[in-house]
Amino acid sequence: MTFDEIKNLSNEELEKNIVEWKKELMKLRVAAMMEKKADKPHMFKVLKKRIARAHTVRTMAKREEI
Repeated sequence: MTFDEIKNLSNEELEKNIVEWKKELMKLRVAAMMEKKADKPHMFKVLKKRIARAHTVRTMAKREEI
């Protein structure tokens, strides 16, 4: 998901996606620890960037409201 796509989400959708991405990241971490190897190691980076982008959009929205 690109920054522009994340920027167009509502606050509720944004929060829902952040929680969903964090859960997915945790599942990847647990699976990697259990198997001593990650099946999709690139997904760690992808999910962390998505979460960071979502937090950035949320911060930008809060600053505009003030």
